[in-house]
Amino acid sequence: KLSNLNTKTYVFGHNNRENTTIEDPNHTNTPAGELVANNSSSAGFEDLGVEGTPLYPDIYCMENTFTGGQDAATTNYTGVFFRAKHTPGADVLANGKVLVGGQEVEVTNTLESDGTFYQYAGVLLANKESLKKYYTAAVSVDDQVDPADAITLLDKLADLTDEELYQLDTNYGIKVYKQGYSYYHAVIGHEYEDPTNGSMTPMEYAVVRNHWYMVAVTKISNFGEVIPTIPDEPVESENAFIQMEVRVMPWHLVVNDFEL
Repeated sequence: KLSNLNTKTYVFGHNNRENTTIEDPNHTNTPAGELVANNSSSAGFEDLGVEGTPLYPDIYCMENTFTGGQDAATTNYTGVFFRAKHTPGADVLANGKVLVGGQEVEVTNTLESDGTFYQYAGVLLANKESLKKYYTAAVSVDDQVDPADAITLLDKLADLTDEELYQLDTNYGIKVYKQGYSYYHAVIGHEYEDPTNGSMTPMEYAVVRNHWYMVAVTKISNFGEVIPTIPDEPVESENAFIQMEVRVMPWHLVVNDFEL
């Protein structure tokens, strides 16, 4: 899936070589947090199939650039959502008797039949019953936290909406990787610069007309988000769990010679 696409286009006369982009960047100024409920959905993703098999869907994007006066650290850019399916091994899932919140609880590492698993406070839990035990014990030391609300949501597991998955994550710190899926967002680059140089060029992250952008996932370092989410952080944040390579392929110039 693509995120933050341009919605306008212009007749653009290229009568001046300095006119390289449209003046109106037309990127969305909606805060990223507001895009979660209204503009994201875990539906509609296409599976790649066999690992390492290239997928070449052709998707046309309107130009999305920004002017030098824009705050590059907070501007939303055109990006790509990726969905990954994870199957944690038994050795990384909590199992047996564990001490949490001053209590000893017993959990198992048997995954749900549909592949769903959970994460709370950095601990991976294989099934809902283990999570409920672990979470209840963990919050029992805080008189201000009632585990009942979160557990009520968890009991709706099969019917949890994206908004409820988001609430469990942000309000209770419980990540539910439904059917084993997590989601990553990566921004499309045009003129990449080394992020350690402390500055960004005006066209570093942009989608420009008359170009092909070939994107490839080169590394995944952690689980993604529980639903497709545009991170509310600078584009060059260190909190990146997916690494993407972008190859910019200009359109070919077709020369026509005429004898008149």
